[in-house]
Amino acid sequence: MFRRDDKNRIAAIDTGVPAQAFTPVSILDPGPDGIPGAFDDQRLTNRGTPTKAHGLRNEL
Repeated sequence: MFRRDDKNRIAAIDTGVPAQAFTPVSILDPGPDGIPGAFDDQRLTNRGTPTKAHGLRNEL
């Protein structure tokens, strides 16, 4: 069972690193069985932080 509660959510805004600095990185999720190449695999897209932006985070 999965439940999502959208009340009283808090969002962090990073003012130190602009959104354009992040690059999309594709990651393979092998699924619950842990076997790459099976039917339950999916590709996830995450955002990679450039090395020059490390330490510049300023979350509000």
